[in-house]
Amino acid sequence: MTSTQRPRGRSRTPRSRSPPVHQRNDSSSYESSSWIASLALLGDSWGSLFSSAGLLMIALLISYQMEHNRLLLPQKLLDHPFVSAFQSYWSQDPYDTLGPVPSIGEAIIYHIQDIRTDPEISRQLVEAYAKDGVVAIRGLMDDELLTSLQNESTIFMQQQQERNARRRRKPQTQFFTNVHGAIFRNYQWNTTTPALNNSFVRVALTSLVPKLAGELLQSVGAMNDSQNLRVLRDIFLAKDTEQYVCGWHVDDIGFWPALPDAPGINAWIALDDMPLEKGGGFAVAVGSHQAPWLHQALKEIGAPTTFPPEGYASAHDMINRRTGNGTCNLKRGAPHLHRRMEDTKRVYDIQRGDVIFHDRWLFHRTVPMNRTLLKDEEEERIYRRYSIRYSPGTAIIPPGYGTEWSVLYDPQNGGRTANRVSESLPWYPQAWPTPLDHEVKAMADLVQHILPGVEEQQAEREREMQPLLQQLAQRKDREMARQHRNKAR
Repeated sequence: MTSTQRPRGRSRTPRSRSPPVHQRNDSSSYESSSWIASLALLGDSWGSLFSSAGLLMIALLISYQMEHNRLLLPQKLLDHPFVSAFQSYWSQDPYDTLGPVPSIGEAIIYHIQDIRTDPEISRQLVEAYAKDGVVAIRGLMDDELLTSLQNESTIFMQQQQERNARRRRKPQTQFFTNVHGAIFRNYQWNTTTPALNNSFVRVALTSLVPKLAGELLQSVGAMNDSQNLRVLRDIFLAKDTEQYVCGWHVDDIGFWPALPDAPGINAWIALDDMPLEKGGGFAVAVGSHQAPWLHQALKEIGAPTTFPPEGYASAHDMINRRTGNGTCNLKRGAPHLHRRMEDTKRVYDIQRGDVIFHDRWLFHRTVPMNRTLLKDEEEERIYRRYSIRYSPGTAIIPPGYGTEWSVLYDPQNGGRTANRVSESLPWYPQAWPTPLDHEVKAMADLVQHILPGVEEQQAEREREMQPLLQQLAQRKDREMARQHRNKAR
């Protein structure tokens, strides 16, 4: 009989009811019931408390037995359906929690002529980009432009060879050379050359590449007709036979300087043929940009989605507060997610001039060269690619401590839109619906008079960050080693 029930067999004369347990003045009753309820899993009585404690003890013993492979409970108890279900749940492979592996389809390369003349092909392209987060297109650039790009990129590679010759040994890096801001670089060789004679500028701003990028972003609702598209970062890369590659990742702030709420599309352009069997190409995890485990993967690598919106105050603040295992270390921190991306991997059989467009949040990685097939070649094979990150002009440039050129030049640029920042200097030139003449002309002045000083600031920041990044990597290595030792016990 509870305190709120009427006594049976007595008069129904109205009378005041006893207050519920939680309203009584008996503090001892209240306190005992309260802490019992907070501990018990099966109710708020002493019996429930003891039952809960027993179940908890069994669960701990089962967990210990599973981890250390020691028989601590009678086999008859371990065979009980409840205990078996508990063991099955806690020993489940994390990979199984990701759900079934989706079908990724063929690695189709669309041709621009078919896209422009056949509405059905155009529809398939749009659907593929929305579903997969990636499409590949052939024929966007003519041979003259590609040849010009190759000639100018050869200068970058020659400069890298000269730097390597001055070193005691070649550094172990993912790429033979890595040139950020290629659209700004060629002005340093011939500042009297009209801006649009720079082949990197022509590709990034005036070719069909930004047009397709804008149309694809519009097709998935990431942009409307009133928005423009700007180049937030462009990078020339040359991949040699060095086997190290960055693991599955999305680009961090250094490669995509925009806060996470800004959509974006990357145009990855092959400057050499990259046959599948030789390696050295580009792999994408199809559909990862909208997978149910996307945010878990972003957290594991410490992607920009985990950064504080106000940015970091200093190098120490960045190192101390940044989460995750590092941009390139998904396999180390979350092997089940690495495995899922390998199972949904697509690599295109790339020809010179092919362009891969992919969503900003699609996981991707470089494919190592196949050394077995290349070992008999007299000269080291190097594959060149040019990558352009496009985002709407409404994208906000990340504030705080970092190495972003525009923010080093004027810290107030952090937190402003790319449109606003580019009003004074064309740090992020408009590419679509059309480039702006005054911005293109101002790029030469930026390179001649402003960029050299900003690059000195950047180098100073990088020197400040380098030892701290090494300490962070060592700390992560120790943590992972400790985890492996604990699992082995």
